[in-house]
Order: sequence, then structure tokens, then C-alpha cells
Amino acid sequence: MRNSYIGLTGQIFESAELNNIAAQYRLSNDYLLGKIKDVISVAGDKELNLYDSCILELFDMQGSPDERLIGDHSRWGYIRNALLHAKRNDKICKAIASGWDRTSIKYIMDEKLGGLIKDAIVEGGTICEHNDEVHDLYPLDNLEDLYEIEKNIFKEAAKQELMLAIQGNVSKSFNSIYFEANELTRGNLREHFIVTRRGNPTTKDIYYTIEHSEFDTSGFTYENEKITFEPTIKNTEILHFILSEAYTLQSVRFAEEEGDRISIIRDNEDKKDFESEDINKFAEKTIPNGWYYTINSDFCMDFAIDGGIRLTKEYAANRLGEIVFPKKKIIVAHTGDNIGDVLMGPNSIFFPKDDSDAENYCIENNIKHISVKNTIEYLLIMTAITDKAIRDKIPTRPTHTIQI
Repeated sequence: MRNSYIGLTGQIFESAELNNIAAQYRLSNDYLLGKIKDVISVAGDKELNLYDSCILELFDMQGSPDERLIGDHSRWGYIRNALLHAKRNDKICKAIASGWDRTSIKYIMDEKLGGLIKDAIVEGGTICEHNDEVHDLYPLDNLEDLYEIEKNIFKEAAKQELMLAIQGNVSKSFNSIYFEANELTRGNLREHFIVTRRGNPTTKDIYYTIEHSEFDTSGFTYENEKITFEPTIKNTEILHFILSEAYTLQSVRFAEEEGDRISIIRDNEDKKDFESEDINKFAEKTIPNGWYYTINSDFCMDFAIDGGIRLTKEYAANRLGEIVFPKKKIIVAHTGDNIGDVLMGPNSIFFPKDDSDAENYCIENNIKHISVKNTIEYLLIMTAITDKAIRDKIPTRPTHTIQI
């Protein structure tokens, strides 16, 4: 039967690959057209011109295996290439938006996405990247402020004999530390690709790296298969560098030693009685006024400087938009499942995942939105919105209304 809106026999897209992807995910023509009209409705309510504005199309790399576009299986490679190639031009920029560190995301961009994506927002919105140029949106004026906090974190971790791993953030204003997070049901760091690439280093390996670093490491010793040090600002800076850059996300266990010293050893076995609420208690003891923290479900504590403007993906997205599309009208679109993913600005369109915290937040706060099943559905909808052959067949005054 001929579709009354698009004038194509059983197909929405000109691309057979995209039509096949829609079929694989059981996204019918009527369903997709309804979603497309929802987007037009939201854009109309916000007085956004979908077809004369530049669009920054954000997506995250996390989610279920079915919606991650980073799988090595040929099927996922085919889907990834079709979606990321679709409708790339000088008015559309597709970019990753993630809380992950720049090192991890850069690896995904280059190795898993084959260089198809050149733009990203990472590390809680503190860093944006365009064509390999990194922009630190919230530079930290005094690095000793960070090392003072981490010194207290290391001391408290030693007191509780906790295992920590540090994410390799470029930003020093936004930092991420994992607690007892190797197991599958916790942070699953043991299977993180950054960790598996490095192998399984020993405590002695870490000490060798410390000893041969560019720092004065005379304050560190190795004895009885333990690295020990006095918790000073200088030594904290060294350990921060070693654990965040040389041994990113590799877990070490802290303990108190004689003479007010601290020891670390390599460890992969979680204390399973240490729970998320314990991280919150830990943060209350160690994160000072002027900084704020967030406890995540993967046993990670993010802590960031509170400089009057809270770090958000939306603020970073608009800054990235200004870099990619200077002096142009910009629409920012994004999909996600966390409250921190929600876009609320006048130039934004947000696509929460079905039954997620993000969707519930939109409903409770009357935020206009278009719910989707997953990232692939979102990318298909955005491809259709920016496809002139499709949009010209859709009434400019849609009868379909969105539930908000």
C-alpha cells in the first residue's frame, strides 16, 4: 500500500540500509511518522525552524548492548555505519555526549566508530572536542585545590581499607573515582576496554612507573609487595597522575601504615558489603564546600567545582554548537536515560528513553519531549527529520499530538 505521507511503497528512507534497520527494530512506517510529527510539534511549540537551523545531534555511547553502536560484530558495524553516515552535511553535526573521560571516548571515536564522529562532549560537560581540538570549558585555577581534596580522599580510603580507581579525565574541575567497582553488578571495571587493553599490572609494575616518571618520587617506597608514601600534596599529585593517566581505571587498595604513611596494592576483588550509600557517607567526609558530588549507580563518585554554573551537557552542547556553527542558529537534540541528560533550553529537543528516569523527570516537570525505545530509533528519527524527501511529504500542521 502506498504511504499517504511519503509517497513511497512501504519505505520511509531512500536508503535501503536505513529501511532494513527500521525493519530489524520493528519500527513501522506509521510509528516513525508519528514520532517525526511529534518532533515537528515540539519544534513548532518552541518556534524552532528545523530546516533552516543547524542541528547538533548528540548521542551517548552507553546503554544496552542492542543500542551501543560500538560492537565488533559485523551486524552492529553495518548499523553503525549506516546511521552515522546518514545526512552528514555542513548543517548537521553528530557528536557523542558522555560522562566518560576523554581518553575512553577518543578511543571509541577512533577505533570503534572508525573516525566517523569528530565531535564530543565528555567529562560531565567540562570538555568539548571538535576535529581533535580539545576545549576545557571550566579550567581549574588552582590545582592544589584538587590535590588537597584527593589527599583527604586517599587518607579516608586508607582508614577504611577501600579500593579505588580513578577515571582519566582531562578536566581537573570534574573528577571521577570508582569504589570497589570491578564486579559485573557494580562498575564492571574489570571488563572496561581501557582496563583490558592494559592487561593485569602488578603493584611492582605501578611502582616501576612511579619511579621512572618525570616527578621527584623520593617520597615513595616499595617493600613487602606494597607501595607506601606520606600523604602530602606533592605525593598526591604524583599518585593522581599515575592512577588517572598511566593506570586509568586500574583498582588499587589503600591502607594505613606506621608513621602516618599510606600503602597501596593492586587488587581486583570488591568488598561486596560496601554499598552506594557508603560512598555518599564517604563523600560527606571528604568533599568540601565549594565543590559538589554525585553518586552514580556504577559505584562512581563524580565531584566537581561549584563555580556558580553547574556543569551540564546542555551548556557544553551550546558551546560546542558555537564552535562548529559560528554565528548560526542552532538546535540541540539529545537522547538519554538519566536526569543529567535532559535538555530544557529554548533551542533544544530531547528524546528520553522509555520508562527511564529522564522520561519520568520530563513528565513530572512538564518538559516537552519525544520518548524513544533506544539510541538507534532516535538516530533514525533525526535522519528522517533532516531528509528533505521525507519532510516535504509531511503536513506542516501535524494532527498528531504529543503527550507531555
